Amino acid sequence: PPPAHAMWSSKPRPATDVLAKRLRIRLQTDDGSVNVSPFGEPVQIQNEHFEGTVFLAHRPPKSSSLPVPYPERLNGKSSPALMWEFQLQGRFLTKPSGSLLMAGELRDAPMKLGPIMRGVCNVVLKFFQYHASLRDLALSYSFGQQKDGVRENPYLAISPNIVDRMFVSEQPLALPLGEDSLKCGTWRRSGEDWVAIDRSSISLDPSTYVTWAFSTGYLDWFNWQVAQLPGVGSIDLRNFWGSQGCWMGLVEESPQGRRWLLEGFINIVDSAEEDTAEGSEGDMGNISEVSSLSSSPSPVQKETKKTSCKIS
Repeated sequence: PPPAHAMWSSKPRPATDVLAKRLRIRLQTDDGSVNVSPFGEPVQIQNEHFEGTVFLAHRPPKSSSLPVPYPERLNGKSSPALMWEFQLQGRFLTKPSGSLLMAGELRDAPMKLGPIMRGVCNVVLKFFQYHASLRDLALSYSFGQQKDGVRENPYLAISPNIVDRMFVSEQPLALPLGEDSLKCGTWRRSGEDWVAIDRSSISLDPSTYVTWAFSTGYLDWFNWQVAQLPGVGSIDLRNFWGSQGCWMGLVEESPQGRRWLLEGFINIVDSAEEDTAEGSEGDMGNISEVSSLSSSPSPVQKETKKTSCKIS
């Protein structure tokens, strides 16, 4: 079971490898945007809808000299080996009135899919859509077709309840939470313990802090590829949408339309373009000068008392 204390078990190390500069992850905030470190350093975020903290620990490329951040989390017994772990903690300043989804969107160009590949992708996504519905989870997608005379951006969204672990508390806690990246479940903080609860009991109101935690071995952002697929190996994401980056975040969908409550941009920049290329990033053009390796950690109390609880 996850410990009741927020545990820092590995101190992030400075990045000296040029490859680390290629992966850019930026989240929009009230002040513009902040960079998210891929080496396990929590970053604070706040906008008009949401406030909280983001944690990402990503395994560096094999060609890199960088050590694996948080090796006790990424070097577990999973098969395939975990590429990264992501945790998003926060509260909504106004309770969402529509359906809350985790979403990804391409805004620069349509997907590069021929008839055969489009058909294959459709079959695969329909398969996942069906299995998501068996768990009462919503999954929607679009390849960017014309709709009412307007081309829709390629888009994929799924309920955040798909994540492996969720933690609920009345106060923000230092990330990362939990010791076992492979443990699945939902827990609510009660005093000094974590108590197992049903996910349907969670209310996304301003008094509740929720931490969504998930990890995978099948997506490698540093190499921009789907990785370690059984019988297939790796597939370069540029085969599907070229070199453009991807927007990701939390979306509220309602009869009135789609509203982004939290959004960020992830892309790979060639070393020759590091100092000049910004891409077509909309409002992200005004990037605050915040180093991804020097962002201030969340000002939450790091607890030191270890306790445990039984998970039924």
